[in-house]
Amino acid sequence: MHSKAVQWNGHVGPDGEPVFVQQSTDVGLQLAILLPFVGATGIDAMIDASTQWIGKEESSHLRLVETESNNYWYGVPPLSWLITPVMTP
Repeated sequence: MHSKAVQWNGHVGPDGEPVFVQQSTDVGLQLAILLPFVGATGIDAMIDASTQWIGKEESSHLRLVETESNNYWYGVPPLSWLITPVMTP
């Protein structure tokens, strides 16, 4: 999932180009807490998907502000111990 903010009241970045802020979130499932099963659950996959999306927006600058991967193994035990939801915002 990607979302972006583009309303900057005419302000531009240091290079004179318009700026936007993008937020990307990847959701997936893992088996037995550790094995990727469905979706892209790692930071590398999230950065790859985000940079592809930025390329489609005809942009060439990237500044990575924050990344993390949240593993919700504790959500609904014991079900979430077998099939674990993972989000990489």
